[in-house]
Amino acid sequence: MTGRFIAVVGPSGVGKDSVMRALAMKDARMVLARRVITRPGNAGGEDFDGVSTAEFEARKENGDFVLDWHAHGLQYG
Repeated sequence: MTGRFIAVVGPSGVGKDSVMRALAMKDARMVLARRVITRPGNAGGEDFDGVSTAEFEARKENGDFVLDWHAHGLQYG
């Protein structure tokens, strides 16, 4: 797949997911990336895959993430 990767960033609860979903619904060319976070998958809130720190690090080392960052004591990819 070719295209452009757009990162939407902002404080927790500001509505990033709502904006991204609305844009994707308006334009079929837009595809939302699924996040991977080092917390339990059943933690609720945003749509993500929960993994252990070891699995996250292995996936990072494998080049699975376009970008990754640390926030609130968790790792995101």
